[in-house]
Amino acid sequence: MTRPGRTVAAVAFAVCCIMCSAAAAEGANQERPVSSEGQSAGATTQQGIGGRVTGPSGAPIANVFVQASALDGPRAIPDIAVMTDSAGKYVWNLAPGRYRLTFMQDGRELAQREVIVRPNELTALDLAVPSQR
Repeated sequence: MTRPGRTVAAVAFAVCCIMCSAAAAEGANQERPVSSEGQSAGATTQQGIGGRVTGPSGAPIANVFVQASALDGPRAIPDIAVMTDSAGKYVWNLAPGRYRLTFMQDGRELAQREVIVRPNELTALDLAVPSQR
Protein backbone atom coordinates (compact mmCIF):
# COMPACT_ATOMS: atom_id res chain seq x y z
CA MET A 1 0.00 0.00 0.00
CA THR A 2 1.39 3.41 -0.95
CA ARG A 3 1.00 6.42 1.28
CA PRO A 4 -0.76 9.41 -0.40
CA GLY A 5 2.07 11.85 0.42
CA ARG A 6 4.63 9.55 -1.17
CA THR A 7 2.49 9.18 -4.30
CA VAL A 8 2.16 12.96 -4.67
CA ALA A 9 5.94 13.39 -4.28
CA ALA A 10 6.60 10.69 -6.87
CA VAL A 11 4.20 12.29 -9.36
CA ALA A 12 5.74 15.74 -8.79
CA PHE A 13 9.22 14.35 -9.37
CA ALA A 14 8.09 12.54 -12.53
CA VAL A 15 6.58 15.77 -13.90
CA CYS A 16 9.85 17.59 -13.16
CA CYS A 17 11.82 14.86 -14.96
CA ILE A 18 9.58 15.11 -18.03
CA MET A 19 9.80 18.91 -18.11
CA CYS A 20 13.58 18.93 -17.74
CA SER A 21 13.95 16.25 -20.42
CA ALA A 22 11.82 18.29 -22.79
CA ALA A 23 13.90 21.39 -22.11
CA ALA A 24 17.11 19.47 -22.78
CA ALA A 25 15.68 18.10 -26.02
CA GLU A 26 14.84 21.63 -27.16
CA GLY A 27 18.45 22.73 -26.88
CA ALA A 28 18.55 23.95 -23.30
CA ASN A 29 22.03 24.46 -21.81
CA GLN A 30 23.26 20.89 -21.45
CA GLU A 31 26.78 21.84 -20.46
CA ARG A 32 25.79 23.07 -16.98
CA PRO A 33 22.65 22.41 -14.98
CA VAL A 34 20.65 25.54 -14.23
CA SER A 35 18.62 26.08 -11.09
CA SER A 36 15.11 27.50 -11.09
CA GLU A 37 16.65 30.81 -10.04
CA GLY A 38 18.66 30.92 -13.26
CA GLN A 39 22.02 30.43 -11.55
CA SER A 40 24.28 27.94 -13.24
CA ALA A 41 24.80 24.97 -10.97
CA GLY A 42 28.41 24.90 -12.16
CA ALA A 43 29.00 28.29 -10.56
CA THR A 44 31.02 28.64 -7.39
CA THR A 45 28.95 27.50 -4.44
CA GLN A 46 30.03 28.16 -0.86
CA GLN A 47 27.63 25.73 0.76
CA GLY A 48 25.85 22.65 -0.44
CA ILE A 49 26.59 19.43 -2.31
CA GLY A 50 28.60 18.74 -5.41
CA GLY A 51 30.01 15.73 -7.16
CA ARG A 52 30.26 13.61 -10.26
CA VAL A 53 28.20 10.65 -11.50
CA THR A 54 30.06 7.97 -13.46
CA GLY A 55 29.19 4.62 -14.96
CA PRO A 56 30.87 1.24 -14.46
CA SER A 57 33.70 2.15 -16.86
CA GLY A 58 34.33 5.48 -15.11
CA ALA A 59 32.78 7.48 -17.96
CA PRO A 60 30.64 10.46 -16.89
CA ILE A 61 26.86 10.13 -17.00
CA ALA A 62 25.04 13.25 -18.19
CA ASN A 63 21.40 14.17 -17.53
CA VAL A 64 21.05 12.38 -14.20
CA PHE A 65 18.42 14.02 -12.00
CA VAL A 66 19.43 14.55 -8.38
CA GLN A 67 16.58 15.12 -5.91
CA ALA A 68 17.05 16.07 -2.24
CA SER A 69 14.81 15.30 0.73
CA ALA A 70 15.51 16.87 4.13
CA LEU A 71 15.96 14.26 6.87
CA ASP A 72 16.09 16.51 9.92
CA GLY A 73 12.73 18.20 9.74
CA PRO A 74 10.88 20.42 7.28
CA ARG A 75 13.26 22.51 5.23
CA ALA A 76 12.83 24.65 2.14
CA ILE A 77 14.82 23.20 -0.75
CA PRO A 78 15.48 25.81 -3.47
CA ASP A 79 14.91 23.52 -6.46
CA ILE A 80 12.96 20.34 -7.11
CA ALA A 81 16.07 18.74 -8.59
CA VAL A 82 19.33 19.47 -10.38
CA MET A 83 20.76 17.62 -13.36
CA THR A 84 24.29 16.47 -14.12
CA ASP A 85 26.11 18.17 -16.98
CA SER A 86 27.94 16.53 -19.89
CA ALA A 87 30.90 15.79 -17.56
CA GLY A 88 28.58 14.07 -15.06
CA LYS A 89 29.01 16.94 -12.57
CA TYR A 90 26.40 18.60 -10.40
CA VAL A 91 26.47 21.34 -7.74
CA TRP A 92 23.54 22.27 -5.52
CA ASN A 93 23.39 25.16 -3.07
CA LEU A 94 21.60 23.72 -0.01
CA ALA A 95 21.18 24.93 3.57
CA PRO A 96 23.05 23.07 6.33
CA GLY A 97 21.36 19.84 7.40
CA ARG A 98 20.93 16.15 6.62
CA TYR A 99 19.59 15.13 3.21
CA ARG A 100 18.78 11.99 1.27
CA LEU A 101 19.76 12.38 -2.38
CA THR A 102 18.02 10.29 -5.01
CA PHE A 103 19.79 9.90 -8.36
CA MET A 104 17.50 9.08 -11.33
CA GLN A 105 17.87 8.68 -15.06
CA ASP A 106 15.26 7.77 -17.67
CA GLY A 107 12.64 7.27 -14.95
CA ARG A 108 14.73 4.72 -13.06
CA GLU A 109 16.36 5.18 -9.69
CA LEU A 110 20.13 4.71 -9.84
CA ALA A 111 20.89 5.15 -6.14
CA GLN A 112 20.10 6.94 -2.88
CA ARG A 113 22.73 8.44 -0.58
CA GLU A 114 22.53 10.33 2.70
CA VAL A 115 24.73 13.37 3.18
CA ILE A 116 25.31 16.12 5.74
CA VAL A 117 25.74 19.70 4.54
CA ARG A 118 27.78 21.81 6.93
CA PRO A 119 27.73 25.63 7.08
CA ASN A 120 30.04 27.31 4.55
CA GLU A 121 31.22 23.97 3.08
CA LEU A 122 30.71 22.26 -0.24
CA THR A 123 30.21 18.58 0.59
CA ALA A 124 31.57 16.22 -2.07
CA LEU A 125 29.38 13.28 -3.04
CA ASP A 126 30.41 11.29 -6.12
CA LEU A 127 28.39 8.34 -7.36
CA ALA A 128 29.79 5.40 -9.31
CA VAL A 129 26.79 3.62 -10.82
CA PRO A 130 27.30 -0.17 -10.91
CA SER A 131 26.55 -2.13 -14.06
CA GLN A 132 22.97 -3.26 -14.54
CA ARG A 133 22.22 -6.92 -13.91
